Amino acid sequence: MRGFLRIPPERDPGTVFAYNQPATYSLAAIVQRVTGRLMTEYLRPRLFDPLGIGDVTWLQYPAGREIGFTGLYATTDAVARLGQLYLREGVWEGERLLPSAWVAEATRAQVSNADGMSEGPDWQQGYGFQFWMSRHGYRGDGAYGQLCVVLPEHDVVIAATAATEPMQPLLDLVWAHLLPAFGAQPLEGRAADDTALRHRLSRLALPPLAVEPVPPTRPEDWPDATFIPEGVVCADQPTLTDVVVTRTGGAWRVLLGESGTQFELRLDGTGWTVDEGGTPTAVTGGWTDPDTLRVDTLFLETPHRLTVTCSLPGRTFTARWHTKPLIGGPLRSFRAAARWEDEG
Repeated sequence: MRGFLRIPPERDPGTVFAYNQPATYSLAAIVQRVTGRLMTEYLRPRLFDPLGIGDVTWLQYPAGREIGFTGLYATTDAVARLGQLYLREGVWEGERLLPSAWVAEATRAQVSNADGMSEGPDWQQGYGFQFWMSRHGYRGDGAYGQLCVVLPEHDVVIAATAATEPMQPLLDLVWAHLLPAFGAQPLEGRAADDTALRHRLSRLALPPLAVEPVPPTRPEDWPDATFIPEGVVCADQPTLTDVVVTRTGGAWRVLLGESGTQFELRLDGTGWTVDEGGTPTAVTGGWTDPDTLRVDTLFLETPHRLTVTCSLPGRTFTARWHTKPLIGGPLRSFRAAARWEDEG
């Protein structure tokens, strides 16, 4: 805070766009200092409870100060409810939670950003108070395709939790496939649409890896094999120090070593193995060839997927995030109580 306040703005406030996370951090710190409460505590009776939003967690730095601009964990449903509040100009179920004048100011372009962003056309329509203006309506963005799109002209809110780095294509799909369906009159044949949607959703599945559940040859070489990071340090996840493959009662286990602890992954056949324990995961893996074991882990309460590949000849492993977390930490921290990636 002291460092931020010592740096004067280079231009007059409101005259140039700057994506400034320290400004948001400072605002959260001011609210906490004035109220004597954490941001989540302050917002609970004023926002979360009236909207029916359950448990949320906000990353703290330093300890005891919720940082305000990132690291908020909330459900997709909670994001949709916040969007609905703004769609209704600050009113929720007949109760006014936000002044209508604030909503109007927050959701209009306060500054041009046409020259400052390169992500795509939906990042060049202007910026409000923590809201991006879009080619249609306005929206809040989170990292990796977490979106809250509000379309007042269509009386629509779209909330999405995805796992993708390029977000413009996701919005392009919204404009191409959802926007044309929004009309002034109710859609005909809604019952048939609902039935078709339920049928389609029931058939959706994420395919597991196409691998062998046991080593194709020399299975005796794998039990209790230990692997070290290729290149000495695992660049994508520096906390990983070693990987141990074990077999107990015919079931394979992969133990990821971190600072004297082990994060256990179970491989039960060729499908997904779901563990809803302390750090909820879904794991798929097996052998791509006699010398290579690949394991993919979805951290179910985050937009992140980690691939660990073990190579038998050199006894080394690599680990790669498909969407690299904005906030690092040990693998056990990738759970609801720890994080929700948000860029504002």
